[in-house]
Amino acid sequence: SRRVLTGHTMVRASLNGGEEKWFILDSGAGITVLDQKVADDMKLDAFGELPVLGIGGLVKAQFHPLKTIAVGPVTLKEINAISIDLGMLRTVFGSEFAGIIGYDLLAHAVVEYDHATPFVAIHDPKAFTLSAGKWLRLRFNSKLPCVEATFENNYRDIFRLDTGAPNNVTFHSPAVRKYRLLEGRETTNTMLGGVGGMIQAKAGKIKYFEVGGRRIEEPTVTFATSDDSAFGDPYLAGNLGTAFLDRFTVVFDYVNQRIAFLDKPSN
Repeated sequence: SRRVLTGHTMVRASLNGGEEKWFILDSGAGITVLDQKVADDMKLDAFGELPVLGIGGLVKAQFHPLKTIAVGPVTLKEINAISIDLGMLRTVFGSEFAGIIGYDLLAHAVVEYDHATPFVAIHDPKAFTLSAGKWLRLRFNSKLPCVEATFENNYRDIFRLDTGAPNNVTFHSPAVRKYRLLEGRETTNTMLGGVGGMIQAKAGKIKYFEVGGRRIEEPTVTFATSDDSAFGDPYLAGNLGTAFLDRFTVVFDYVNQRIAFLDKPSN
């Protein structure tokens, strides 16, 4: 694995037995995404059309059946990927960049993930034993991993874990209203970016944020203010990005619906 200037963690994967290319490891991706250029160069069959809701709004994508995707010791078979023009990311990552992988890999392996190092280890779920720490319940919302957290005034809610987002904690706009998180709080203007463009948001400090017994005092977080994006999701309180996950080694075990946040040796 490697980490690139944007802060994304990349893994090598082979499509249909071809040469390995770089993919962003993104737990926020419910489906494997290919750059349109890769799909075109491989002359992949295409079918259907899917509207994909990114941060900046809707974009249209086509489906492509893949015989195999091989990542480390895991080979995924008969996967339907979608293609989107990821030209902006291709410009940043270079010619070996192929796309984004998330659920399809995480659903078939135990993945140890340390974004800060960066380090990714892929294990067989049947053979993996946690060396330290404890397992927490992992929930899912549309194939995306979620955990329960407490914050501010002992509020308790569900947050999505998103290894493709650089932010710390981002509160969705419905939760910002529900918990009145902007009332009487000193904030600054900021922007949130991703598939589809950029949206305006606010940033400020909350009293604390705690997940899995790990409590962070006075973190600077982001408050989404627009409902017209992925951050307008009313079913989840918010998103935990890599600036939050950097504090831990995270072990994803989708197969057994559990997750562990492990302290790093230096902590």
